[in-house]
Amino acid sequence: MKTIAFVCPWYGDNIPGGAEAALRGITSHLHDAGLPVEILTTTVEQFTADWNKDFYPEGVTKNAFGVDVRRFKIRKRDVKAFDSVNYKLMNGIRLTDKDEEVFNREMINSPAMYDYIRDNKDNYQCFVYIPYLFGTTYNGVAACPEKSVLIPCFHDEGYAHMHSFARMYSRAAGMLFNAQPELILTKSLMDLSNVRTEVMGLGVDTAIRGSAEDFHKKFGINEPFILYAGRKDAGKNVDTLIDYFARYKANAKEYVNVYGVHVEDYLKERQESEPEVRYVDDVDYKEHNNEGGRYDIDNILGIPVETAKADANYYVFFPKYHNEDNLKLVLIGGGSIDIPESVKDDVYDLGFVDIQDKYNAYAAAQLLCQPSKNESFSFVIMESWLCRRPVLVHNGCEVTRHFVQESNGGLYFDNYYEFQETINFILHNEDAAEAMAENGNRYVMEHFAWDVIVKKYTEFFKMFD
Repeated sequence: MKTIAFVCPWYGDNIPGGAEAALRGITSHLHDAGLPVEILTTTVEQFTADWNKDFYPEGVTKNAFGVDVRRFKIRKRDVKAFDSVNYKLMNGIRLTDKDEEVFNREMINSPAMYDYIRDNKDNYQCFVYIPYLFGTTYNGVAACPEKSVLIPCFHDEGYAHMHSFARMYSRAAGMLFNAQPELILTKSLMDLSNVRTEVMGLGVDTAIRGSAEDFHKKFGINEPFILYAGRKDAGKNVDTLIDYFARYKANAKEYVNVYGVHVEDYLKERQESEPEVRYVDDVDYKEHNNEGGRYDIDNILGIPVETAKADANYYVFFPKYHNEDNLKLVLIGGGSIDIPESVKDDVYDLGFVDIQDKYNAYAAAQLLCQPSKNESFSFVIMESWLCRRPVLVHNGCEVTRHFVQESNGGLYFDNYYEFQETINFILHNEDAAEAMAENGNRYVMEHFAWDVIVKKYTEFFKMFD
């Protein structure tokens, strides 16, 4: 087999980013398995760096894993022109063909790289581009479409709907996806009839282990907690997680019946188990008369208690579980986000932590919450399962919900009330939480262990023999 070239806009042994981590993992494990691999990239440092600055020298070096990294100088770009088009994309404004031309031209690009691909294509088995968004992929595919394979990392965002991407990437020889929903999305975006496709997944280090005891000892957090691991910004929907957590904590302090009877006392007096929880809108509340009484209407309906008392048509269902007043939220990863004053003592932002501390945090948590709506894969979900903790994901993310449903390794939510009750279900059902975690662990081992992934890649690349 000839050398397999992996093409990316920047490369570093330790730079952050999901696609960046995926590239390092794939190339290092294929190299260890004896496949000839090489990385083609630019001289730019990383995503957050100046794309007009050559940080690394041109030429070939070996990375920490023994893989050759061949770097090419970048072409200086018109940042103002690019930003004006990017602003439209980020704000849902439809692009013209000319806008898309500007976007692709003033994106990070290396004409020297594209010339190299054209001139040396016969020396390579194929060129594998990751991810879809950048000029190195768009113009790299144009340089040699017949030997181009994409690992696009698509999710449903404005960039993915660009017509120029649909036209260019439908010319590629192959496309590899991280999950089935990504393939389904891509088929809705472009014609894949002449593209060989496969749901490949990404490899995960299945040897990781976490110690809850070590986490408690090092960080002094001994209360039950929800863990968030990843970048802290609105694009990852972390603001929703923090808002919902603040509401959860507020509700934990306000479980009183509108008639002054505490719910636990009421149920004990009735000697009844709690009714099954339901999520209903105002109309449903009026249609379903629950004889158990009305309580906590401020939190559930969002209307003043006195108003609810005066309207005999309003009824609510008792939640099955109470919110836990001592529950905490632990954040690890880069970025910063505002924490409401009401929960400043309940949210621990640990920032970047060592990799073993990260694994220990998974093991110590009651669950991992991944609130993002835009993921093409999620390493943190896989890592949480490997450390034997269940996960909670947002219903709005097709990929993470697919992982949870296919594995039965966690739950998902679509609004605050579902967030509250799924959290409480996990907290109050230890056996079920452990079963979900074991299901997730088994799922990772069967689908994303590196020996499984390497075998699938090796078979795929044989199509270019």
